[in-house]
Amino acid sequence: MDFRIDCPCGESVTVSEGSAGATLTCDCGRPISVPSLPALRRAAGLLAEVLSPEQVIARQLAAGTLPGNICVGCGFETDQVLHVRTECETVYRTNTGTPMWLWFLMTLLFLPFVHVIHVLFRMDEGVVQSHGRDTILVLPIPVCQFCRGDFRRPKQLKRSMQQIPEYRRLLEKFPWARLKVSKQR
Repeated sequence: MDFRIDCPCGESVTVSEGSAGATLTCDCGRPISVPSLPALRRAAGLLAEVLSPEQVIARQLAAGTLPGNICVGCGFETDQVLHVRTECETVYRTNTGTPMWLWFLMTLLFLPFVHVIHVLFRMDEGVVQSHGRDTILVLPIPVCQFCRGDFRRPKQLKRSMQQIPEYRRLLEKFPWARLKVSKQR
């Protein structure tokens, strides 16, 4: 997003979010200090903090403003809710050690020199590194009893969830999210 900063000479300079906190030079030669990103956003009438879709959804769920009461299937008013387990992101692990298939291949190729191979290329366990984070949300969607059976397929479920703007932003951020209707208690 771009913001406009005014110079004392009367000219204005257009800056991006990436310029926050920097000092720029106006065409007149004067240095212009660009405010911090929260200050730029407040001056533009926006929230000072940029919230991720997950944060927006968590706040609205806590406030009780989601999911609404209009069925996403037929558009009629309903008080029934379907809970959808939305697995946006999961942790995955990598190992920096030598792959086992490589050791196996080297052992087969150089069987008489197995001891030399182990000395030269020490078989190490490596370091296991974790990447990403577990982002799993249980999202309520309003679905009347007549439309409930239509949400067995993930494609239909995803298409219906995108009718709720907050969920649409979440599914745009995590297009490969796995959706599953939770069992009703």
